[in-house]
Amino acid sequence: MDPFAPQTQSIVIALLVAAWSAMAVLARRSMAKPVRPQVMRVSLTLTAALTGALLACIVWSRPQQVRSDLAPIWASARALVQHQDPYEAVGPGRAYDTVFPQIYPMTSIVTVAPLAVVPLRWADVLFVGLGFGLFTWAATRRRLMTPSLVALVSLPALMTLQTIGGSDYFGPVHWMTSADLGKTWTKPEPVPALGRVPQENGSEEGVCDVVPDWHPQSRSVLALGWPGSPRRPQSSCG
Repeated sequence: MDPFAPQTQSIVIALLVAAWSAMAVLARRSMAKPVRPQVMRVSLTLTAALTGALLACIVWSRPQQVRSDLAPIWASARALVQHQDPYEAVGPGRAYDTVFPQIYPMTSIVTVAPLAVVPLRWADVLFVGLGFGLFTWAATRRRLMTPSLVALVSLPALMTLQTIGGSDYFGPVHWMTSADLGKTWTKPEPVPALGRVPQENGSEEGVCDVVPDWHPQSRSVLALGWPGSPRRPQSSCG
């Protein structure tokens, strides 16, 4: 049976329930008999990593119109492992055909190189799992219950979103919220201060790669991004 087939989703859900049930049992036992903080931290990190990987498995078991953002970096990393030029392997009409040439630095390609030995569908799953695990490990350095980790798994959710045309041409920033674990969302609303600003040369400058993050000192959510360079009619981050 194909591990990425839609019928495996029930198995994935069962594994998620089992993993978090085990984590809950460990947390409950720690109340009666103290468990070393490092054991709790490692257990939580592994559970979060498994959760991310399994959720990614569900996503990539379904047909997708576009490949993941990891795909071009993975293709370059595979070329590097095979002693080829990673920048010649990715781009229009090349071995890995994309609309744009490879724009990521060599550090990104080298970082992904260990995943180049597996097919892309597995690389996507492992990449997400590692991301969840590393985030949890970093967020729990001082204590297990941190605002950033609670925000990751809490019921209410906030999302920023932008349209994108091609590679790194971002539209105005919008925000939306959910109160039911992402089943339904409010209508996207623009963030006026993060819109596109017309320039004298006819182009528009905007903000790129915007993500929300909790700021404990002010008890508010900050939108973090970086300004685009006004080179073209769209908002460019190149």
